[in-house]
Amino acid sequence: MPELQTYRCPACGANLSVTPNPGPTMICNFCGTNIRVPDEWRASAGAAAPSPLGEPYAPSGARLTGAALRQALNDWLFRQAEKQAGMRLAGQPIVDERISRAADKALRELGSDGQTEINLPFLAADGNGPKHFQLTLTRATVDALAQGDQP
Repeated sequence: MPELQTYRCPACGANLSVTPNPGPTMICNFCGTNIRVPDEWRASAGAAAPSPLGEPYAPSGARLTGAALRQALNDWLFRQAEKQAGMRLAGQPIVDERISRAADKALRELGSDGQTEINLPFLAADGNGPKHFQLTLTRATVDALAQGDQP
């Protein structure tokens, strides 16, 4: 059985599994984005996956760090997504997974940048149509969460 390598969708951050010798394009199972498979993915299939993102952001002197900070950020993003969608999102595993991945990705991006964009298209849907989640997350917001405050 071929060894799988995991990469992330540039649109939603979902894991993409690439088998050795992948074709020129693939489709994200979460958001449906058609992705051109970069040459380095094909060349490194079977090797360790490259990580374009740095180490996760960790505020100094924070009360919450590591997994506790990731959980606080995840919970805060979930509440923000519910506010934007205008509907309850609890109990939807795919929503939980996408927000959790976005939180992890955001913490890594904040390791090198002062802010990052979170964009989760088609996060949920109701009778009025699809619900998207977009937010600019700053280090100041994560710092507040790390101190146990609600930004």
